[in-house]
Amino acid sequence: MVMKKINVLITFLLLFIFLMHLNAQDTLSFNDRRESVMKGMEEGVCLIYAKNNENELNANFYYLTGSRDTSAILLLCPSNEPKSLLFSSDAQNINKMENASIYPLFDFPRQSFRLIANAPKLWVSFMDLDRIKDLWFLYNSKKEISNYELLLYKLREIKDADEQKKLSKAIDITASTLNEVFVSLKDGMIENDILSLIDEKQKAKGASSTSFMQAGSGLNGTQVHAEPSDKAIRDGELIVFDVGAYYENYTSDISRTVPVNGKFTKAQKQIYTIVLNAQKAAIEKMLAGVSMLEVQQIVEDKLVQGLFDLGLITDMDSQWQRSLYLVHPYYHYIGLDIHDYYSIMQAELNVKTYQSGTVMTMEPGLYFPPDLLNTKPRRARNLSDEDFEAFVNTTSSVFEQYKNMGVRIEDDILISDDGNVVLSASVPKEIKDIEKMMKAK
Repeated sequence: MVMKKINVLITFLLLFIFLMHLNAQDTLSFNDRRESVMKGMEEGVCLIYAKNNENELNANFYYLTGSRDTSAILLLCPSNEPKSLLFSSDAQNINKMENASIYPLFDFPRQSFRLIANAPKLWVSFMDLDRIKDLWFLYNSKKEISNYELLLYKLREIKDADEQKKLSKAIDITASTLNEVFVSLKDGMIENDILSLIDEKQKAKGASSTSFMQAGSGLNGTQVHAEPSDKAIRDGELIVFDVGAYYENYTSDISRTVPVNGKFTKAQKQIYTIVLNAQKAAIEKMLAGVSMLEVQQIVEDKLVQGLFDLGLITDMDSQWQRSLYLVHPYYHYIGLDIHDYYSIMQAELNVKTYQSGTVMTMEPGLYFPPDLLNTKPRRARNLSDEDFEAFVNTTSSVFEQYKNMGVRIEDDILISDDGNVVLSASVPKEIKDIEKMMKAK
């Protein structure tokens, strides 16, 4: 067990050294990426299916090959020559990979058996464990199995110049689409029709597909990720947009909250201002070398202070009161996936810092579903019924002003050695700018 922990630490140390020397302005070839992964492996064979377990193109496969052939399988063998072997049922049409050998798909069982039988370790995605059970020579072996995704996601954190260019294009597509949709909003429009309009406009601007779409008005906007709906939007409501587009396999992710009629009410302005101030304070600190936990705390403290000032919570230090309103994380990586990192565990978050060359979101939000104060929070184990009732009696009249309201503001930020760049800045988020733009309708 001790040796395994040491080996894991060595693997991540090698990757860390590589990433420290990687100039985010340089464009890596696909061969460079495969070589970097194999340095992290040191030994064994890595098996990567082009199709993931959701029957879609595996982003890790694309990152290492540039191929969209979902029939293919990639083997990486650092102790073999050639080190990269690609198996495809359509070898004539697949992109020729530099420093790799391409074989017909039917040759995969023979070649993989030869290579894996002599390898001390097998690297696979742990999402594919059921799939490799069909390969008897893998399932019956007693080899150590490791998760290659831990290596790939670490490498994918840093976006090279070509990746940054594609991300910027995807973000520009979504940004211009949102700006056009905002000025077309009218009382009575159907949410699903608005989503169809977004999809149509993004594709007309060069997007291959939509990565995520939400247009939740009123009550639907109080859900973090509202399902598509046939609800009509109404004057006086806020509508929460959360939209992304794929461009050459890279995706944007932008959220904005706007009033259907183009004019914020006093109550809407109050909540929106709390969220906006929290987001702006966080973005200011999203700098290379700064702790992610520190930025997370900035967001939470700003939101909680705003809620306290309005009288929506009575104790800023109460964890159960904070948990009523702080319902989701406030950032994630974007890239080939809309959440371009498998997870940021709390233990890792405690030591993780922003790195130059990463592209991340910042997306605080506050939500006021009508039943929020109806039931004592399950996580408030030591909270008595009497104390909760007293809290509700104190805050419910204030809560009524904000009921059925949701606000989320999300931007895509490139971290650089010189600070950061808000890539989605062309979508207005200041109240005066939103109201000015929406008057054009």
